[in-house]
Amino acid sequence: ATDTRGGHAPADVKSDNRTIEVKAFGLSARGNDLWLETRQVDEARTNDRFHLYVVDNVRQGNPAAFRLIDLHGDVLARLLERARPQTYVTVSFPSGAYDAAVAGGQ
Repeated sequence: ATDTRGGHAPADVKSDNRTIEVKAFGLSARGNDLWLETRQVDEARTNDRFHLYVVDNVRQGNPAAFRLIDLHGDVLARLLERARPQTYVTVSFPSGAYDAAVAGGQ
């Protein structure tokens, strides 16, 4: 397996037989949205070896209590049928601006 994070790959891990995107949740992922990039959705729709690993309960810190849910194939395809494209803007909030806002009571 190869770590493909930080590149332009559509997922976090590439292995001989899987393309894997990993999403972690501090608590349970149950009932929450899964945030995927457009290229990840496109890859999932066209690559039958694409797997979405949802890891939840990570905030508590004990890896033995983490839950891994492997979404792929027909299950993932059915979830993607209900995908809703979203648009958002990322605004940088550097440490200096954060510290100034806190110090100024804002």
